[in-house]
Amino acid sequence: MAIVSRASQELSQAEITATQKFILDNPELTEDVIHNTNELAEYVAGTWKMILNEESLRVAFKNLSQANRLRLKSAAKLRWEQVSKGLSQQTIDALEQGMRHCHLITDGDEGFENKANLLGYLQGREVSTANIQRGAEYLSGSKGVRLHCAQRKDPDRSQHRGHIPTSPGFAGRLPFGTEGRFEPHPVVSTFT
Repeated sequence: MAIVSRASQELSQAEITATQKFILDNPELTEDVIHNTNELAEYVAGTWKMILNEESLRVAFKNLSQANRLRLKSAAKLRWEQVSKGLSQQTIDALEQGMRHCHLITDGDEGFENKANLLGYLQGREVSTANIQRGAEYLSGSKGVRLHCAQRKDPDRSQHRGHIPTSPGFAGRLPFGTEGRFEPHPVVSTFT
């Protein structure tokens, strides 16, 4: 198929179909379909005065991507969407909650990478804070997978200290009833 010049300014049904197929064949374009479709059509039909077909759209995609004129999904987001397909919102919420308890980033590309990596570990396991912690340790230790951690507050900075107790017997005691035990968070969902 060759790049062909336009005879009219109106888009034909074949051009619309070719553009829709091109968008579906390139899932990174689905971040903002309307914006990206308009950019591609304007570039090919308006600037070049060519017909929209697979070849002209491919060249336009390359040129517009290099010029940062398209709103594209990142590779991390595409991977997350692929591995999370079919998961319930409850399971995704449980995963994100457990990741926050483990001080792992849940947002942006780093969050998408963390979630996709942990889902691989969690297959067949309960989505709990304890399993997410085990998964993070396993992935980063045995498998060498880099997980992205959230910045933790510095407890020595004055704005993070909170109330400084004045009672002479308070320093060093644990809250009532904990007796030095760590109580894991309850299981919220099961991922199979």
